[in-house]
Amino acid sequence: MYYWQASVRQERWDPATSRVVFSHAIGPVRRIAVTAPAQIAPPAPRLGVHEGNAIVRTGLRREFGSRFTAGKKFKAHSARLNGTTIRYRVSWARGGLKYGGTVTVRENVNGSYSYWMTVGRR
Repeated sequence: MYYWQASVRQERWDPATSRVVFSHAIGPVRRIAVTAPAQIAPPAPRLGVHEGNAIVRTGLRREFGSRFTAGKKFKAHSARLNGTTIRYRVSWARGGLKYGGTVTVRENVNGSYSYWMTVGRR
């Protein structure tokens, strides 16, 4: 806590007495409270589109195995839902079969990733 008080000293000529008159004025005491800055929350993690795409490929590789890794014409179109979640529409072909669906990737607060998918044969 800090205290502050204004003080003013003035000199003026008094013609009646032919002397310099000094006046001193003191203002009210002001109190200033200094507090610590507010706690700022750490920035939320931001999932990048390319980072999410790599997670999508890893998830599809784990889920579909050689049906994905031996596939051709893989496409992934992204749509950001918020800063930490991206939904991908995916499709690929293997032999005469076509696969497609959606994969949603989310970055968790601790830096890990979660994904869930609705993908199958078309």
